[in-house]
Amino acid sequence: MSVRKVTDVLDRASLLAKHATPVEQALIEAIGARFPPVDDIPEDLDPFNRAYADAMRLVYQKFPRDLDVTALFAEALMCISPRNLWDLDTGRPTGHHTVEARGGHHPALSHLYIHLLEMSPLPELDLTDADRLRSMAPHASHMLHMPTHIDAAVGDYRRVVDSNQEAILADDIYFARETGTVFFVVYRVHYVCAKLYSAMMSGRIADAISAAGFVFLPDVHGRGWCMLLINHYSTLSFT
Repeated sequence: MSVRKVTDVLDRASLLAKHATPVEQALIEAIGARFPPVDDIPEDLDPFNRAYADAMRLVYQKFPRDLDVTALFAEALMCISPRNLWDLDTGRPTGHHTVEARGGHHPALSHLYIHLLEMSPLPELDLTDADRLRSMAPHASHMLHMPTHIDAAVGDYRRVVDSNQEAILADDIYFARETGTVFFVVYRVHYVCAKLYSAMMSGRIADAISAAGFVFLPDVHGRGWCMLLINHYSTLSFT
């Protein structure tokens, strides 16, 4: 989505804000801090990420019991330094925003907390919460896959294979009804690669062959796209 389109949506939201709930009004105001003026888009968007996190902190302080707000605040904090929340040499947080982000009994919060801890020195701290996510949305393929980021980090490759197979089957159900976007299919490839990688790591040859063969199947339930996309999927690691 372009900044111009976002600006148009925000303008529309602002016009309708008087009909919204107080929490919705606060969120509409906060999200405006995340995007630059459409006619002056800088190369460095870091100041806008930080401004949005500061704006979401105020919303969170006003609505601390709203789990959706808590999740959006956590996401805002993590986007201050995405994929760089921990110093991999020292194991220390790269900033206070890493420490400030929290998990919780909510699909988005559990999802984000996995990303928060997967590259930390102690990913095992999230094993219980990651397990809980599996049952929160049992028909959502990405929620079935996400706990395997922690499983892989602690070396439980058996669980990675099994959970990604469940994610693949959930996608089979989805693609039986919908065509899905290319972005959706990219994640389908991600689950296949995660299963393949972990099957090889754990010596499960049949599962590895099954995952590899998946991409050569006919174009059923979005599988035909997998062969096209996997050529651009440069790594089998979890990213």
